[in-house]
Amino acid sequence: MVKVKSKIKHILNGMNYGIWEKENAMSLVLLAAIAGESVFMLGPPGVAKSLIARRLKYAFNNAAVFEYLMSRFSTTDEVFGPVSISKLKNDDKYQRVTERYLPSADIVFLDEIWKAGSGIQNALLTVINEKTYHNGDTDLKIPLKALLSASNGLPLRGEGQDALWDRFLVRLTVAGITDDDKFKEMICAVSQKEIDTVDKKYKITDIEYNTWQDAIDKIDINKNVLDLILLIRNIYIPSYNEKEENEKTPIYISDRRWRKIIRLLRTSAFLNERNSVHVSDFFLLKRCLWSEKNEIEEIDGMIDDAVLNNAYITADDFHDLRKELSLFYNEIMNQTSVITDARQKVFVDLYGYYCFKQNDKSYYISKKDFEELSDIKREVKLFNRSSLTKAYLKNNRRGEYREGKGGFI
Repeated sequence: MVKVKSKIKHILNGMNYGIWEKENAMSLVLLAAIAGESVFMLGPPGVAKSLIARRLKYAFNNAAVFEYLMSRFSTTDEVFGPVSISKLKNDDKYQRVTERYLPSADIVFLDEIWKAGSGIQNALLTVINEKTYHNGDTDLKIPLKALLSASNGLPLRGEGQDALWDRFLVRLTVAGITDDDKFKEMICAVSQKEIDTVDKKYKITDIEYNTWQDAIDKIDINKNVLDLILLIRNIYIPSYNEKEENEKTPIYISDRRWRKIIRLLRTSAFLNERNSVHVSDFFLLKRCLWSEKNEIEEIDGMIDDAVLNNAYITADDFHDLRKELSLFYNEIMNQTSVITDARQKVFVDLYGYYCFKQNDKSYYISKKDFEELSDIKREVKLFNRSSLTKAYLKNNRRGEYREGKGGFI
């Protein structure tokens, strides 16, 4: 039998075949699906949001898929199925024929979700949260593993879409290709018919999926992780909301959302074959807490600052997700703690940090850590410049970070 980590690695390799710079998004979408959670993708047209959603079906054996492009003219019949005339005529029952529509699908992709009418959006609330569809006088349990949605905009607050927005636990920003070499590969590649890119022997079966759900619920939560969550909930978010400029658009995380976040972290630990959630899983909160685009950088800074100043991190915490799932590769590289002998390097003093070069990359070490170095090897924290965010520096009064310049002012 293929081990869980090995299976996930092969699945992701298949899902990413022929796609450029979407590894993180693909990994998060798969993680959410295994956790039974829903995903929202924010990005302009033409950046592969639909392709990411379509590739997810290949992870599961014989997955039924429903895909629909929403508009203000979309009807409930088009999404949940037409009313059964025979049921209405012969049994005097108002029920829909749901086969081949959303209630019969394992994977659902709804593009331009915010254009849907209130009838469709209200029905989606129980579909996402309870995996149930009210079909006439029958509560129909549905096989839904993940509902993915996409748009180039966010819902407007106070317009009746807040409850649905809250259901989307994982929130991703999807952009175009940034690397020039990969961009050239993409535009020169010959278009081919979409094919199944995951070997059948690695696909997740229904039996496996159901077995995994029970195992995920048994994963322990590390006390350090719970303490970090309380810091974010009770200190960082209230401090952000108390600022005058944020009074009209405060960050709000419902109790239901926190509960779902814990299960997502448990799923991450399970897929890495661990018995407990580690600090490395905590960085997933960056994909779960923001509601407005301007909050993304602030949330990133909160998570970074909470971990860097309040958590003890080992290299093992980061190894599994970086190597096997790539769920937040850049964040992990920016926050990892390493054991190294850096005493022979040339240092530049930058506002409480020493900067030095190693393997053609710039790293920063606090003066305090540097002064305590000795012949006895110990673990110290190294930062690369992107981990020293504006929010972190502001909170710690280290100066301002000049984005794109790689230095301080």
